[in-house]
Amino acid sequence: MQDIRIIIGVIMFVVWCVIFFKTRPKKTTINELEDFIKQLLNANPENRGFIVIEGSNKNEFVQFALEKYGLILTWLNVKAQEENLEKAKNFLLAMGYNKCSEEKITREIFENLKYRELVQDAEGIYANAGNNSSEIKELTRSLFKEIFPSTDLYNLKVELVLKN
Repeated sequence: MQDIRIIIGVIMFVVWCVIFFKTRPKKTTINELEDFIKQLLNANPENRGFIVIEGSNKNEFVQFALEKYGLILTWLNVKAQEENLEKAKNFLLAMGYNKCSEEKITREIFENLKYRELVQDAEGIYANAGNNSSEIKELTRSLFKEIFPSTDLYNLKVELVLKN
């Protein structure tokens, strides 16, 4: 009887380990990020997929949306990101992005942003990062280093959504 209890205990432990390791979020390094970016770039832009790269905590993130001219960096003006909005805009301008003047960004303006164009309104900043996966990965790395310097770039959480 004692042997059966030990065997059942071992089996339960193994099942628990399998469930735990299969269901926990996979952490990704900055170097592995390019594969996720390529998957998004290869999707149909009409499906409006997106990717969210989260750093050390849930308030440290960079996100891109798929549009017909490439990936659009979307930096929303939410409470957790308020102080970083201006930093992000200045960083992008220093990187050579061109600011277009728009008071209210419409869907048409958003989806037709050209490479390295940036627009800003009360809701946030939107910038076309293009369709070069290596360049987008480097932009993401630079944004994390500049805006969220304490983030471990070898321990990122990536959420990729490809809508159909």
